[in-house]
Order: sequence, then structure tokens, then C-alpha cells
Amino acid sequence: MNPSDELDSILSGRRVTGSTDELLAPLLETNARLAPFAEASPSPSFTDALEARVLAHATHLTNETGFRSELSFDDTGIETRQDYAVAYSAPETRHDSWRDTPSRWRAAAITVAFVVVCLSVFTLVANARMGGPFSQSSSNASAASRARLQMQSASQALTMLDQAVTRQSGNIAYLSALTTLRTDVQAAMTLIDAMPSAADRAGLLTQLRDLEAQARGDLRGALPRLSWSLRAATTLTLGTIGDTVPLISRAQVAQWEDHFWQITLTGANFASGGVLLVNDQPGGTVIALNPMQMVARISAQGFQAPPNYVGIGEPDDTAAEADATLVPAIGATSTPVSGN
Repeated sequence: MNPSDELDSILSGRRVTGSTDELLAPLLETNARLAPFAEASPSPSFTDALEARVLAHATHLTNETGFRSELSFDDTGIETRQDYAVAYSAPETRHDSWRDTPSRWRAAAITVAFVVVCLSVFTLVANARMGGPFSQSSSNASAASRARLQMQSASQALTMLDQAVTRQSGNIAYLSALTTLRTDVQAAMTLIDAMPSAADRAGLLTQLRDLEAQARGDLRGALPRLSWSLRAATTLTLGTIGDTVPLISRAQVAQWEDHFWQITLTGANFASGGVLLVNDQPGGTVIALNPMQMVARISAQGFQAPPNYVGIGEPDDTAAEADATLVPAIGATSTPVSGN
């Protein structure tokens, strides 16, 4: 079979066997490696993102043929871009054959390789969008596999979170792992809930509950070592994985006479012994507290403007914070809610 026929065979989707032509060997090898992806079942969000990246790269190749662009950062942290010509390098046995090949065949081989990749991507995209055989993400097998992957990612995030606490890696590392843990657990729960088989749901749900229990223990153990702002973020994640934590639905601040700001927090699961948090720091005096409301006052001497970020810190080191809304001033005769 001559090179032209082999190219036509690849483009038409037929399998080519027995070819030893060194010219097309790299291309045939690429085609063979891409073949298993015909059985993939990607999610629509993945295929959309992949399609956008392929199209962007194709545009880049069209505009800057023969050049490669790299992004780097200089000593000041400013992003720089370098464009330079790409020199071909390959094993000597292939280099001579490729160099001696007519330019039209080199161009054709490169084009076909790119077409094969693009066709594979666009086929996956089309099937994911139109419900084709590659988009059976609603099937039990696919949903179960994706749920397991989400739980595996969540477990890895929990490990990274524990390491960030132990090594005192800083807020960014901790918050990154915490966010990944929360989103992956929620994604796994969504996938499991959508599965039609009760038996499959039950098995995966057990695994998820075990992971959540481990996460609750690790996060609770980390709380005493965290700042109040990180405690509030951790408390939010604890609430999403089945723990009972304080929640704030409304925060209001009003001027009380001329010397105090009165702060009223409304929510749920407030515990006796909770303290007022103002801009991530304990402060003020609690006037009244019950499971659904806290009323506290703080001196206006330290806050000429009304506090805009307030919360409650609990004796168990959980915390909840919220943006405060300024409401009309109240007088000294106002009676706060009764509490314990």
C-alpha cells in the first residue's frame, strides 16, 4: 500500500495493519494510541473545555507556524513571553527518512495527525451533547466510576489538608485543600443521588459516609490550631459533610446611644458560651444569647464606623461569620432577646 492509500485509509477510519513504511510509522502509532479513546465517556463540561483548548491551540498554530510560545516569570514575578523556532530532533534512524521526505508529505502527515486528534475530540463533544454512545454518563457504571474518582480526589485533598496543618504551610495551602475536599464530596453526592440503582447507591453512599466521618474528625482536630477566619471556613465545610455547626442567616449592626454598636446575629445552632467576632477577632460583650440569636455590644471608641464583618465563635472552636447590615439606631431602652 503506497503512502497516499495509507493516508486515505486512516482518514476513512479503516484499520491499517502490516505496514512497515517508515515514513508513516509515527502517524500510524499515534492513530493506534488514540483508538482506545473511542470508548471514553466524558462529561459535557470536560468535552466543552477540551474542545475550547484544541480550537485555541489550532488558532495559535495557524497564526504562528513554526514557533513555540512559552510563558515564564522573571525575578520580579512579572509574566514574560518568549517565541522561538522549534528545531526538529529525533533518533538518527528516523531523522534521515523524515528529512528526505518530500515537503508535501511532511505537511500531509502533520495535518492528518492533527485531524485525527480533532476528529476524536469533536466526536466526543458531539456525542456528549447529543446523547450518543460515548455520553452514557447517566449509566450506573459511568456514574459509579465518576463518583469513586470524586471520592478519591476528596481523600487526597484531606491528606493535603492534614499536611498543611501539620507543616503549618499557610492559609493558601489549607484553603485550597479545604475547598477541593468540600466540592469533591458534594460532587460525589450529586452523582450518587442520580444513580437509578438503589443497590449501587447504597454501596457508594457507605463509602462516602465513611469518608465524611474521617473528614469530620480531621477537621475538628484542626480547628484549635487555626485562626478564626479559617475556623469559619472549616465550619462551613463541616456543615456540608453532615456535622451540626452554627449558621448565620442575618447579621445586623445598629448604633446604640452614642457610645456602642449593637450587633444582632440570627441563625441556628448557637451554643452557650459563644463569643462575638468582629473582623475575625473576639470582642465586645454578649448581652443575650439563645440557640437562634445573639445580641452583643461593642464600644464605638474602637470602631468609629460600624463593623462590617461579624460572627460568633463557639466553645468547640467552630465559628460562623457574615457581612453585617447597618440598620437604624436604637435607644437605651431597647430590650434584647431573652437567652441563656
